[in-house]
Amino acid sequence: MKKFALWAPDMASRGGVQSYMWRLWEMLHQIDDASICGLVLNNTSAQLNEKSVETAAAICGCAGSKVRFVFEALSGRYKGHVVIVGHLHLSPITWLARRVGLIKGYIIILHGIEAWKRNTFLERLALRQADSVVATTNFTAIENKKVNGLLGGNYHIISLCA
Repeated sequence: MKKFALWAPDMASRGGVQSYMWRLWEMLHQIDDASICGLVLNNTSAQLNEKSVETAAAICGCAGSKVRFVFEALSGRYKGHVVIVGHLHLSPITWLARRVGLIKGYIIILHGIEAWKRNTFLERLALRQADSVVATTNFTAIENKKVNGLLGGNYHIISLCA
């Protein structure tokens, strides 16, 4: 069985990142023989269930509590999962979870402006050690590598579409 987790900043409100994360969540549920669960920083579980009762039941909403998000991420609930990190700012906790053996691997998604500037030391470390980095545009991937002195071929582009 394949085990995936999606860790996102927000999925229930309106916006580009939120829509991207929700569509990714739906696509993960189409994988045969897969166990899918999620962790969302800024939404409540009730907000996620309002969006879709069928798939939202497997998502834990942390209602904006960073402490709860970190606690949930490091709880062991995701042991053996490959985590898809829905925003660069969540990547340090994912790097830590892998470092202590709680998760199998991780993929970071870069959306835009947060990736165009020099990132924190921990974010750069997480980017370097990610199994893959997905950018929504070629510009974002190139700018992130250039500004942060990152090399490597683990960057991939999955464009936004209407």
